[in-house]
Amino acid sequence: MVIFLLTKSRKFFRIFSKFQKKTKCPASWCLNIGGRCKELGEYSAFIAKVRNYEKELGDKEAGMKAAIRYCLEHGILEAFLVQNSSEVFNMLITEWNTEEAKKVWYEEAHEEGLEKGLALGLKQLEQSKEETARKALAEGLSIEIIQRITGLDAQAINNLNSGK
Repeated sequence: MVIFLLTKSRKFFRIFSKFQKKTKCPASWCLNIGGRCKELGEYSAFIAKVRNYEKELGDKEAGMKAAIRYCLEHGILEAFLVQNSSEVFNMLITEWNTEEAKKVWYEEAHEEGLEKGLALGLKQLEQSKEETARKALAEGLSIEIIQRITGLDAQAINNLNSGK
């Protein structure tokens, strides 16, 4: 298992890789630390502190700041938090919005589909021009007329004429 933190700037920070098991709730993951992984234990302690401080202080932002401070003071995920505390804070303060994520995925898929469709359409258009030029050559039309009809240049038409 690899745990990443995703920031608003879409940068991923790798925390660690180890063990996990899925819980009954499909939206959550339970870390199966079983004493086998220090980093997972620290991550679990960090998340517990975030939840405790949020509840205690009644404020999400203040709770997260207090949890980060506490973990830094007590050596919990210290090396990671020293380097990335602002990114961790930003990631935690940003609530996941499924509808917004779906909209972004749709837009990205739509753009990719448009690009692929355009590329395929241009390829088919070129093939159609070449087929029209072949038929026109077979009918004995001049290269100049075929150029006007298809938009192909003389070299491309000559290549079709010579079978290249």
